Amino acid sequence: MNNEKQLICWQLIAFTMLLWLPYAAKADILRVKQDGTGDYVLIADALSAANTGDTVLIYPGEYFENLFVSDKQLVIAGASLVDGGPVMTRQTIINGGGNSTCLRLLRMAAGTEISRLTFKNGHSAYLGGIEYDFGAGITLGQSTVVISDCVITENYAYRSGGGGICVVALCHLTLSGCSIYNNKATASGGGILAGGNSTVVFDSINRNSIYMNYASLGADMNLSKTFAVVDDTIKLDTITVAGFNHHYIRRSGTSGEIDYSFQVLPNAHVLDLKDGPLYVSPSGSDENDGLSPENPMKSIRWALYNLRCDTDHTGRIILDEGLYSTSATGEIYPLFIKNNTSIEGSTTGQSVIDCELEESIINSGDTTTRLIAFSNLDIKNFYHEQSGLGGRSFVYFTTSDRVTFVNLSFHGVTNISSAPGMIFNAVDSLFVRKTRFYDIRLARGTIVNNWLLTNQQCFGLFESVVFNNNYSICCPYEPDLRFLRAIQAGGLGMTLHFINSEISDNIDSSNTTLYVTGGMSISDRAKAWVVNSTIGGNISTSPLGAAIGLVDGAEVRFINSIIYGNTPNQMFSIRGENNLPNTLHFSHSVLQGGAEAILTDGPGHSIFFDETNITTDPQWVGYGTYPYALSGFSPCIDAGTLDLPEGIVLPDKDLAGQPRMYGGMVDMGAYEFNPVGLEPIRPEEPQEKKMLIVSPNPVKDGLLITYQIQDAGYLSIEAYNQLGRMVKKLVDRNETAGKGSFYWNLLDDTGNRISKGTYFIKLKLNNTETSEKMVVM
Repeated sequence: MNNEKQLICWQLIAFTMLLWLPYAAKADILRVKQDGTGDYVLIADALSAANTGDTVLIYPGEYFENLFVSDKQLVIAGASLVDGGPVMTRQTIINGGGNSTCLRLLRMAAGTEISRLTFKNGHSAYLGGIEYDFGAGITLGQSTVVISDCVITENYAYRSGGGGICVVALCHLTLSGCSIYNNKATASGGGILAGGNSTVVFDSINRNSIYMNYASLGADMNLSKTFAVVDDTIKLDTITVAGFNHHYIRRSGTSGEIDYSFQVLPNAHVLDLKDGPLYVSPSGSDENDGLSPENPMKSIRWALYNLRCDTDHTGRIILDEGLYSTSATGEIYPLFIKNNTSIEGSTTGQSVIDCELEESIINSGDTTTRLIAFSNLDIKNFYHEQSGLGGRSFVYFTTSDRVTFVNLSFHGVTNISSAPGMIFNAVDSLFVRKTRFYDIRLARGTIVNNWLLTNQQCFGLFESVVFNNNYSICCPYEPDLRFLRAIQAGGLGMTLHFINSEISDNIDSSNTTLYVTGGMSISDRAKAWVVNSTIGGNISTSPLGAAIGLVDGAEVRFINSIIYGNTPNQMFSIRGENNLPNTLHFSHSVLQGGAEAILTDGPGHSIFFDETNITTDPQWVGYGTYPYALSGFSPCIDAGTLDLPEGIVLPDKDLAGQPRMYGGMVDMGAYEFNPVGLEPIRPEEPQEKKMLIVSPNPVKDGLLITYQIQDAGYLSIEAYNQLGRMVKKLVDRNETAGKGSFYWNLLDDTGNRISKGTYFIKLKLNNTETSEKMVVM
C-alpha cells in the first residue's frame, strides 16, 4: 500500500511538472549590454519584449532612458543578481537625462522586483494631467513590487511630489537595503511620497537609508493620510536628523493632521540642526556654517533645511541685501517653511526673493505651526497656469497660531487657475503691516483669503497696507478681484482690523453680470473695523460690481475712512447661502452717494449713517507718489475722530510717512494733511503720471496693458520687435480722457504667438508718444 501511495505521489509530481514546464520555458533571461554582446542594447527594448516571469539583466553602464512597464511580472536587476560576481549597483545606472521619470511601473503583479540598480537624474513635471505624472526616480501605480539594494539619487519632481519614489495608488511596496538621498520635490516627499491606500514595508534587517532629500513638505518622506505603513515602527539605517522630526519624515492622519503614533529608529544621522540665527547672503556659500554675518550661507533653502525650529524655539534667518532666486542662489520654491520660523530681510538695503516665474513662493502645510514671520522683503515674479479645478497659490498657510508680514512687497504675480492668490486657512492670528500688493493678475482673485474652519477665534490686522494697480481676468470659478476675503465658515468668530490702508486703482473684469468686489469682501458673519483707510478708483466691468462687498451676516464698521470714486458702485450688501442680512456702521467717513447708494438685494440690511459722515468729493491731490493724499481743499481735514473702539490703535505714521495726527486732530482716510511736514506741491508743476504700464514683465502667457491719458484724442498702441517691425496693432481709435486696461494674449496680427525676446509697446496720443520695454519668456 505504501508503495502504491508513493507511486501516486510521484505521478502527481510528474504531472504538475509537465503542466509547469511550458510556463517555465517562457521564463527567459534577457540580457542588456551596451557593447552589443547581449540580447539588447536598450533596456526599453528588453522590457517591451519581456513576458511575465522573465528577468531583465542589465550590465554595468549608464543608460539614458525613460522606462515604462505595465501589466507584467518581471525581475529587473543588475547582472550580479543572476550571474554572481561583484555587486555593481553604482556602476549600473538608469539616467533619466532630466527629461522624464527614470522608471514607471503600472499594474505590475506580485513577484516584480527591482534590484541592484542606480536611478538618477529623473525629472517629472506635473501639469495637471493624470496622477502618474508624479515622481521622478521611480513611480508605482497599482503594483506589488520589491525594490532592493538600489541607489536612488539626484532626481527632481518639479511641480509634484516623490522625487525619489512616488507610490501613487493601490500599491504594496517592499523596500530593502536602498539608499535614497539628494532627491528633490517642489511639493512633498523629496525622497518618498506615498498615498492612495498603499502600503510600504521597510526591511528591518537589511535597512534602508533615506537622507538629505528636499521638499517643502516631508523632505525625506511624506506618507499621506490614505497611506498605511505595515509596521508603526520604521527601522532605517541612516536618516537626515536625529530623533523624529516631521519636517523631514512626515505621516498624516485621516484629517491631514500629523500622526505622531509611529516611530523612526535609525542607526545614524548626517545633519545636526543649528539653533541660529543663520545668516544668508548672495555672496556667501552653502559650505559655510551661517552662524555669523562674516560666514553666511548662500541660499535661503539651505538655511531653512539646517535651522532648528520647534515648539519651544523660534529659528531666525537673517538675509543680506541682494537677489535670492533659483538662478542666483539655488533656491527651490516653495520654500521649506518650518514651525516657528522668522525670515528677516536687510534693514539697510533690499532683499529680493525672485520666484522667476515659478509656481509658488511660500508654502507651510505644517499643521502644528506656531509662528511664521517675514519682514523687509521684496517678493516677486510668481507664475502659475492650470486649466480646470485645482491650482496653486503663491502663498499658502494652514492651521497656524500666528503669521506676521512686516514691510513686504508682493508684485509681478500671475495666477491663471482656480486657486486664490494667497490663502491663510484657519490661521488664528494674521498680522500684515507696511506691506504693498501691486502688479498682480489673478483669475480667481483674492490676495488674502482667510477661512476659519476650526472652532477657534481668528483675528486679522492689516495696518498701513496698500493694494493697488492689480487686475483680474474672466474665470469660471469664483470671480472677484479682492484684496481681503474673510469667511468665518463655522468657526467661533473672525474679527478683522483694516487700519491706515489703501485699496485703489484695481481693475476687475472677472465677470459682467454678477456681484463682484474689486477691493474687500467680508462674508459669513465675520466682523471688520475699517479705520482711517482710503478705498477709491477701483473699476469693475459688472454693473453689480463694487469696491466693497458684504455677504451673509457680515458686520462692518467704517470709521474715519473714505470710499469714493469707485466704478460702478461703492459698496453692495447681499444675503448668501444662510440668507442672513448684513450690518454696516459709518462714523466720520466719506461714502460717495451716502447710504442710499449702497447696492442691496432687498430690504432687511441694517445701515447706520449719521451726520458725522459726508458724501462730498474728498479732494485728493490726484497725482504724484501719493495721488490719494488730501489736498489743502479737502473737507476730510480734521474731520475724523479719535474716539476709537477698544483695541483699535492708529499707527504713528500715515501711508506717506507723515505723523498720523497733526494739531491734536486726525483726518479721514489713510493720509494726514500736514502743511508743515509736507513740501507744497505747486499746481502749475504737477508730477508726471505714467501713461503706460505693462505687466507682468517678463511675461510668459499674456500681458496686461494699462494706460492713463489726460486728454481726449486719437489713441494708438502697438507692439514692435527689436528690429522695429510692428507685430501687433493693439489699439487704434478715438479715446476719451481717463484710464483703461486690456489683455493681450501675445498673438501677432497673423494669429501666431510671438517668439521669445525683447519687444516694445508704443503708445501715441495726438502729438505725445511713450513706450515700455517687455521681455517674452
